Amino acid sequence: PVSGEISINQQNIKDLNINSLRNNIALVSQDTIIYNKSFLDNIKFGNLKATDKKIKEAAKNAGIHDFISNSLNGYETIVGEGGNNLSGGQKQRISIARAILKDAPILLLDEATSSLDADTENEINKTLEKLTKNKTTITVAHKLSNIVSSDQIILFNKGKVVDIGKHEELIKRSTLYKNFTVKKNFKIPCTLRNIINGGANADNGLRIQEFMIRPDKAKSFNEAVRMCFLVINNLKALLKKAGHSINVGDEGGFAPMISDNESALK
Repeated sequence: PVSGEISINQQNIKDLNINSLRNNIALVSQDTIIYNKSFLDNIKFGNLKATDKKIKEAAKNAGIHDFISNSLNGYETIVGEGGNNLSGGQKQRISIARAILKDAPILLLDEATSSLDADTENEINKTLEKLTKNKTTITVAHKLSNIVSSDQIILFNKGKVVDIGKHEELIKRSTLYKNFTVKKNFKIPCTLRNIINGGANADNGLRIQEFMIRPDKAKSFNEAVRMCFLVINNLKALLKKAGHSINVGDEGGFAPMISDNESALK
């Protein structure tokens, strides 16, 4: 930008002390930096003055306490450089615990769930919902699911702001946003229930998988649904070829669940 200003409580950030500005912002980013220190110390980076009790409370609220407690030395377990032994979701929860511990009035979520699988992303988003209460939250995201509930969505195109508004408003008036919704982020969760003979699962072979299908070329809701069924039929054929018996139907078979905003595809 070559003009304008950013203000916090009517104060231009250019006039603020840099340390004061940073103390008022908590960050949960796509890439969490993990140090070769204990879990306790890694979370403590959110607030170096925090007590052990506060750190553990933050870990509980971030949903990482049980995992840490069951580790070799609990909170004193050395994580390892880069957290190579941790999953993406566990790293994100450490980052969220830091943000909870910092308790800053401004929260910056920078692609916080972009590298996570669907199940982990859903769990992390539930935790983030609690974290964002009563805070000014700035979310940088390419996934529509992360921003639809925002008070204001700022739409960029080629480095310029082209529109601002709520999701419902932008869907109605912005062709660019509508196309973005349909072609980039609209997802059809298809829950595929397939009974596989001889399955080792505790639930007598019932395996439930969720596939997130992005119909990049779908021009309508009906076409997107057809694409969903095409994937289902392909999976069905592959499983049959592998020698598995499959029941097809509403119970125990392939049962697509179509959800999300249908109007976004019209």
